[in-house]
Amino acid sequence: MKKLLFFSVLFCATMHSLEAQTFVVANSDGVEIKYTVTNGDSVGVVSNSYTGRVVVPESVTYEGTTYTVEQVNAKAFLGCSVQYVELPSTVVKIGVMAFQNSTLDTLRLNSTDVPTNLYGDPMDANMVKNLFGNSLAQQVTVTVPAGHLRQYHYSAWCEIPGLTSPTAVAVTLFSPKNTYLVMAYTHLKQNLNSAVYYTRNFEVGEKIWLAPYHQNHDTVFLGWDKGGVYLTEITGPDTLRPVYDRVGHNTLDINNVSTLIRFTGQLAYMNGISNYFVPAQSTNSSLYSTGLWIGGYNPDNRYTALCVNRFSVGDYVPGPLTVDGNYSSDLATRQAFNRVWTVSRAEIDDFIAHVGTEGYSIPENILSWPGNGGEGYAPQLAPYYDADSNGIYEPQHGDYPIIRGDKMAFSIFNDVCVHSEDGLTPMGMEIHMSAYAFDDPQDTALNNTVFVSFKCINRSGNTYVNSLMGTFADIDLGFANDDYIGCDVKNGLFYGYNGLASDQQYGEAPPAQGCMILAGPNADEDGQDNAKIDLDRMAIYFPEQLASYQLPSGGYDIPRLTADADLYYPYGWTLGHSINGHNYGNGIVDDERLGMSYFVYYDNSISSVNGEPQYDYDYLNYMQAVWKNGVHIKYGGNGCNTGTTDIDCRFMYPGDSDPLHWGTSGGVPNTNPDDWNEVTAGNVPGDRRGIQSCGYFTITPNEVNTLDLAYTTAFGADSYGSLNLLRTQSGDIRKQFTRDTTNNGTPFTYMPYSPAIVGISTVAKQPSMKVYPNPARDLVTVALGEGECTDIEVLNISGLKVKSISQAHGLVTIDLSGLSKGVYFVRCGSEVVRLVRL
Repeated sequence: MKKLLFFSVLFCATMHSLEAQTFVVANSDGVEIKYTVTNGDSVGVVSNSYTGRVVVPESVTYEGTTYTVEQVNAKAFLGCSVQYVELPSTVVKIGVMAFQNSTLDTLRLNSTDVPTNLYGDPMDANMVKNLFGNSLAQQVTVTVPAGHLRQYHYSAWCEIPGLTSPTAVAVTLFSPKNTYLVMAYTHLKQNLNSAVYYTRNFEVGEKIWLAPYHQNHDTVFLGWDKGGVYLTEITGPDTLRPVYDRVGHNTLDINNVSTLIRFTGQLAYMNGISNYFVPAQSTNSSLYSTGLWIGGYNPDNRYTALCVNRFSVGDYVPGPLTVDGNYSSDLATRQAFNRVWTVSRAEIDDFIAHVGTEGYSIPENILSWPGNGGEGYAPQLAPYYDADSNGIYEPQHGDYPIIRGDKMAFSIFNDVCVHSEDGLTPMGMEIHMSAYAFDDPQDTALNNTVFVSFKCINRSGNTYVNSLMGTFADIDLGFANDDYIGCDVKNGLFYGYNGLASDQQYGEAPPAQGCMILAGPNADEDGQDNAKIDLDRMAIYFPEQLASYQLPSGGYDIPRLTADADLYYPYGWTLGHSINGHNYGNGIVDDERLGMSYFVYYDNSISSVNGEPQYDYDYLNYMQAVWKNGVHIKYGGNGCNTGTTDIDCRFMYPGDSDPLHWGTSGGVPNTNPDDWNEVTAGNVPGDRRGIQSCGYFTITPNEVNTLDLAYTTAFGADSYGSLNLLRTQSGDIRKQFTRDTTNNGTPFTYMPYSPAIVGISTVAKQPSMKVYPNPARDLVTVALGEGECTDIEVLNISGLKVKSISQAHGLVTIDLSGLSKGVYFVRCGSEVVRLVRL
């Protein structure tokens, strides 16, 4: 009985102690705030059905004891009808669901330390959003102390769109549907589900990293209108305004192939759909996507740079780079170059025949051809015939594009942007892309081929060593999941062929699709004309034939011997790039270009060994025949040490195309030494992606390196018949490219002569014209020089007149507000100025 009485007294005393730790004290506004003691001299705010405006003091006195207000407890304002809550500088902890389901409009934090959870741990993004609930988190304004906004941006509090400070400025941003847009330091700012402009607040002087991520593959990020930089210092309101636009693209369809081409030189792919149709009038496609890959190591700055693309625009933006050493570009230039120009021989012939004659209108593609760069850029860009040799592209005076093939597509792009694909540092590469084809039904191989050339100019001041350049291709022969892949070392070719007897799209006779490196980047100079034929080998295997090439003066006729090299393949050939390189043994010193150095395929999978690349080193590994796990590819089996030898190899599945065993550095494997392919390896057909690359080589500042490719398709009686035909016709395509003339005598480059058109250039009193600002938003001024009154026309990208002013003179203002954003041309007599409307 005494024991029971003791516990009753203890229980009552404990309850009295607990009640004493919770109390209510009114603030200076008369609002009753409820507190609970958290330790001897600190309290936290707890729930008390708050309404209206609540300002929490730094300290509170109750029954003679003064407590510091240190935290807001969990659910303190849950469901309350409050509009404004201000927390003192002493509040450094906030509990879960503190403001959920409330009517809170503004939360003011006065702590210069970012609030943590009740345990003193930093909050992650979900914890911060949990304080308000997802809906309120998107609407509430959270104000932090002046000068400390960047500190909050470093934390998960940047997940609150309304995060601001008394000295913050608003920066306007734009996000298209499903695009991850802006990151401040490491935290994602917002992922919107619809296209919208929105604002974020930053302190003036705050530096932020802005990283766009593209989920919509038909849009391209063109850059910020503050010099195109991405690590940016905020200088005032609306410092940055990003611009998204549809990916510039066009169609090349002059022969039996019809393919979409994006400004990056990427064939086929757009919006998850293959657009490489062979035959051209069919809906059957043999190629899903392609992409240019470049990588190099900078020994001075100690980083590896890389730029790649596979399915989206990857690490590229439109336009050239400045030549002032900063290798940058401006928004207007990126907008103007977000396109692909196409010009045909027929159009050039018609132009030459009619330019300067009354009633002839120059086609827009010839009129807008980007022959010259603007201020700060290289003066000569796209190739053109300069009829009057004045260095200025003026089609009104008889200048016209120089093209290759019967029709050519052309674009210029660069890699100075946030590298969302590989995550590495931009190289400063300006790339001129030319894709062309021949209309030659009599030559089946040529008529089923598209050529692509990438002219890569190093606009940075960096020297890159151990560099690699190559191409990615996802060959899908109709149905994607039943294909095999392999390579032909001699021809610098990799190919895909159907692994089953028939294909769901192509039927019983599916084609084979190839991608061939015709000529790669420049081999490093060594002061020699590196030979294609090995004279010592010739002396052993072909002594009588070698004697016929001996010169009376001594030595051998190397160019003639090189021209006949195929007669002595393989035993008379030199190991190395002479096998599939370009300009080897031609009698010219140091003009050699590398061929295919490596070929590897990977699966459409998440495999940590041979699946989709995810990190920068995955891309670099694949470009040098190394798996994602860092292990070099081994000859035989699946190349992953499963049923393979221990011999490192450069080329996967070369079949019988490497009899000199160049790919194994002369080593002779004891497993399928001369016929390693997917069939002998026992592989199951699937969705294959291939990477072929050239290396290693050095890239010096301002150096130009060119990668010439051919994508060719062959149709045989069955899958293996198609493959055999592809390998044969690929050799023929290579020969035509090497001699720069097709089998029917057509030169690869089309440049007919035409005289300068003097009739237009000598018109009396023709006024000069300046257009500014350019780019413009709503109003643009046209300044006319001396001369008689003249007419001004504004043409859209299709050449249609959308604005006109008659008998203009002096300064003329044109209202563009009724026109959509894009590229226009202002024409005054023979003068034409490209204008971008923002």
